[in-house]
Amino acid sequence: FARDNFGPNVDNHVLLDSPDAVIAQGNHNQVPLIIGANTDETAQWTPQIADVAAYEALIQARFGPLSSLVLQEYPASDYSTPRKAFLALTTDVQFICPMRRVAQAASLHAPPVYFYRFGKAFENTPLSLLGAFHGIELFYIFQKLDEWAAYSPTAVDQAVQAAMADYWGTFAANGNLIGT
Repeated sequence: FARDNFGPNVDNHVLLDSPDAVIAQGNHNQVPLIIGANTDETAQWTPQIADVAAYEALIQARFGPLSSLVLQEYPASDYSTPRKAFLALTTDVQFICPMRRVAQAASLHAPPVYFYRFGKAFENTPLSLLGAFHGIELFYIFQKLDEWAAYSPTAVDQAVQAAMADYWGTFAANGNLIGT
């Protein structure tokens, strides 16, 4: 699950360096930034894992000599299932940690920087099993829950959708989350 599979690719024509490097050097647009990730980003492609032994074998195969350190940080016993441990690990490695690094680097050059972690899952649908998967926040930010025939939003969904639209709309208009 190489992180290189996600995000922009340096092509030496349009993108001369990785966004991480450009931001760390302060060579980016000095504007307010909102960046973040969801609690269960990798849920859609996290495999089923039969048991703790299978989880540990998967970690060994993916991390080799670092596997004991990874298992120390993400022991299966800390999660309800080995799959949830792997989900937490892959979400952190592929999304949370990279986003945090970008937010920290950008905050040195262009405050304000807002970092979010979205954790609202759909309710009363088979998609509920995926938790707050990659892209779920877009339904809330762009107020599209009512337009999706396969889902009936709850009162909590409606409240989260209104709050997200307000936060992001305020940010787009003013560069902050507080308003004018």
